[in-house]
Amino acid sequence: MLVQRVEGGGMEGEMTIRIHEKKVRADIAPGISTIVDGEKGETIVLQHKTKIFNRITAEQTKALAEQLLLAQAGSTPGKLTPTTEKKEILGHQTQAWLWVVGQMKMKFWVCTDFPNADAIQQQLNGLQTTGLAPIAASLMPDPKLMPGLRLRTEFEMGAQKVATTIQSVKQDAVDLTIFDVPKGYREVTLPVTGAGQPEK
Repeated sequence: MLVQRVEGGGMEGEMTIRIHEKKVRADIAPGISTIVDGEKGETIVLQHKTKIFNRITAEQTKALAEQLLLAQAGSTPGKLTPTTEKKEILGHQTQAWLWVVGQMKMKFWVCTDFPNADAIQQQLNGLQTTGLAPIAASLMPDPKLMPGLRLRTEFEMGAQKVATTIQSVKQDAVDLTIFDVPKGYREVTLPVTGAGQPEK
């Protein structure tokens, strides 16, 4: 279980992420969860207050990823560059590394001596195999290039700015029922152009 602090993007608060093999559930404050099935390539968005859920199919996920890649077409390949910026995060010293691809700018605050770093890195690597990540992998740096664990990630593209900071990680057993849609939730089809799916 990985807990991250999210700032910006309309998702202020803590996000709890649970991973089991190719399935990932993220509980996002306030009242929204996403369930990604890496085998199916499908994402489900749960809205707990209204007890409804939306389903993003593998085809829709691919279309979104292709739009993202198209927006960055012709951009110079990204390069991971160290900076002189340093800051203390969770009581540990970190150094900032910069990654820029087209209009996308990311800053990774990397720590070289964080406890249980290997376990946390495995969790982060698991996130990169689900959802849009495999398709858009060319836009992200190879984790192996990082000299340590990234405790904080700052993303900026245009007016959009989002930052996530790792708070804790636990190697607890995962209850597999959390990857199921709760009983009593009603599916609402998203109005995605070209989806060809009737509203339920």
